[in-house]
Amino acid sequence: MAPPCYVGLEISPACITERGLDPKAALYRRKVDEAMARLGAAYKISLRIVNNPAEAGFDAESVSDVFTDVVRNEEMRNESFIINVSADFLERQPEILFEASSLHEVCHVMNDDLTGYHRNGVNIEAAEEHCVLETVGEPRYQEYLRAYARYRHWDAAEYELCLKKVKDVVLVPAPTETDEADRIAAEYFRNHAGGKEQLLVYNGELHDVTLSFAGDRLQYDSEKMRAVIQAGKPLVFFHNHPAGGGRSGMFPTRDDFEEAGLLSFLAYREDPQVPVEFRVVELGDETAIVSFGFIGTALDEIRRGALEYRAAVARGAALAPIERRQSALDSRLAAESLNDYMQHACPADHPGKGTRGCNTHPQYFLWPSDRFFIHYRAH
Repeated sequence: MAPPCYVGLEISPACITERGLDPKAALYRRKVDEAMARLGAAYKISLRIVNNPAEAGFDAESVSDVFTDVVRNEEMRNESFIINVSADFLERQPEILFEASSLHEVCHVMNDDLTGYHRNGVNIEAAEEHCVLETVGEPRYQEYLRAYARYRHWDAAEYELCLKKVKDVVLVPAPTETDEADRIAAEYFRNHAGGKEQLLVYNGELHDVTLSFAGDRLQYDSEKMRAVIQAGKPLVFFHNHPAGGGRSGMFPTRDDFEEAGLLSFLAYREDPQVPVEFRVVELGDETAIVSFGFIGTALDEIRRGALEYRAAVARGAALAPIERRQSALDSRLAAESLNDYMQHACPADHPGKGTRGCNTHPQYFLWPSDRFFIHYRAH
């Protein structure tokens, strides 16, 4: 009969220690973090050390010594991920396979789990390996593959066949959520921004409400903004970030969230139920559009302030105290959003105001929150 620490699927922390696997588990955890940093990705990933998955009822054809599970929320949306690693793999395999497999699993999340489950179909494993190849370059990738060939006891023909398949595979394009408002706004920024920041509002038509850019803050035209809001149509606000060239690596900044809080308040004090969206656009070698904003209790706080303002207008009461409280709320929500998101998306860049030097790319970012959201839309 097998000892208790060698049966069942998940190995407890006590059994990990008893089997002397703590250093190996810490090393693998570090390799996962390094893989995300190298790929420009930021996900909530847990590491689970397991015994033989096949003995626990998993299909031996679909899982190996390293495989990833998706954790979904109540709406069945991807929320976080679990990388399962067998104790036997940790005990017996060299560090180079820790590095190779962690890159493979993060590529798997990026290419298939996040953007469309198994969208690369029968080529899924080759697609993830192609992602690793593109990331590390062919010389280093061949070192990975030779180590994997020894692990799988391949002969030279199997090695060459796998390398050819990985090099030749064509990835299925990721889905896009670009809509007409995105296309019109991106084209306007491309033709009119001239490297400067602008604020646009789309409510069936596109309106440039930019007044000036003073210091480091964009000023909007109050009269134009009021007219657009009072039209009573759903609103999509677009703010551009000047392109830095290369692949986009931008996120909404603290200022973007603070601006979103103010603009939400302006819209909701006219109509608390009007749909309001916020999107950041960056035009570089590619177009990146990220939607962001408030949900849950954060959104409730903004709406309460707007309702208080409406009630004060109806009574003829003073409005200045409400506006001051709203300004303080905008600043607080902006700081909370930065703490809630950017410490995970851009840990090296977290101190300070901005995140434009962030190495994480918006299409490879996911972190659950019940107050704020960031969602990549298009490229």
